[in-house]
Amino acid sequence: MCSAAGFWPLPAFLAAGATGRAREELTEALGLPADRAATAGRESLGLLAEVDGLESALGLWTERTV
Repeated sequence: MCSAAGFWPLPAFLAAGATGRAREELTEALGLPADRAATAGRESLGLLAEVDGLESALGLWTERTV
């Protein structure tokens, strides 16, 4: 959650289930319609999963003793 790549999927998933003003605000913040947001969130997480070395970098970053 410390980068846009890690944070962006969360409001995308929230937008898909939101209604009223919350849905409008999330749509504006995301820059795409709420009915497409969950799919875009899943696609962005899928792209991250393909990044070589991501698991190693996250492991080092989250290890308490590093």
